[in-house]
Amino acid sequence: KILIQNFIDEHPDYADEDWLFVALQLLCNRDKNSLTATEEDAKWHLMRAFDIIRLRYYGKDDKKCELSIIEIISNSNLVLRPYERTLIESFIFQYSVSLLFIDNVDELPNPFKIFKILNAVLKCPVYDCEYIADWMSNPILGPSLDSFELLAKLSYIGHMQVPLNREWAGRVVSLTKMCQYYTPTTPAKKMTEIQWQNYQINSNAGIITSTACWLFARKILELDAFDHEDQAIQNAVKKILLKCKEIPAGNRVWGILPWAIFMTGVFSVDFDDRSYILELNGMMAERAHSYNGFRISSFLRRAWASGSAPNFLFVRGSLMHINM
Repeated sequence: KILIQNFIDEHPDYADEDWLFVALQLLCNRDKNSLTATEEDAKWHLMRAFDIIRLRYYGKDDKKCELSIIEIISNSNLVLRPYERTLIESFIFQYSVSLLFIDNVDELPNPFKIFKILNAVLKCPVYDCEYIADWMSNPILGPSLDSFELLAKLSYIGHMQVPLNREWAGRVVSLTKMCQYYTPTTPAKKMTEIQWQNYQINSNAGIITSTACWLFARKILELDAFDHEDQAIQNAVKKILLKCKEIPAGNRVWGILPWAIFMTGVFSVDFDDRSYILELNGMMAERAHSYNGFRISSFLRRAWASGSAPNFLFVRGSLMHINM
């Protein structure tokens, strides 16, 4: 970190260095998955990575940033190199799943602002191919990209003093409806059988994530009046787990689902559902060679033993021990 900061201080054009953008993403992963690290350790890398995105695509001045967005949207000839899009989307994923577990998010950009900025970049095509659907330009999140915007915004609101004021409560109401009616991007062009299978698997990831977000949004709005044994809540849990069973065990899409499975676990009450969630958590942790599975399982078991597991989503001391 010291060497990187020295390089940034000594090179005004550091945002043009591809190796630095890559290194920050890798170090973020490293800090998330090491034995003693926390999301607070990963935050530093996320902040530097966003600085690179901001400087590289929008310039230094925030006012100029708004002009750059208009220019990018109107410039249909602008095409991102595939690895640039991969790194930007990697940032979106890392940033979104980290927010809830970072102690102090004040130093991080607000997701209600950041997605307004990033959506402009994400409109840029990556592949100049006749039969490529728009969502296929998303190398990490595929058709589930929009569900991670919901995830990030609700995670950010989860840090606020509850009950929320009228403005923020209104935003949660709006996000709840978006989660409830979330529909994956529909293929606009004919697909091969393999492409269709991949689309269905990746679409399930978006449905799983948005439904988990809906559970969290309901808890934020209802607080003490929330009944996690309510039939509608448990139906949502079972809907998520049914979608999980449609995803092959070895599929790479599991790499973007730990947050959703964690959140689903918090709201589950059925013994078999909880056992399956712990099984999924262990499988994902093993694939990632990560210690995080142990931390998540420990959190869930403590939360379940309390009899009011959703309340643990507002206990910062416990959340800080979770990495995603």
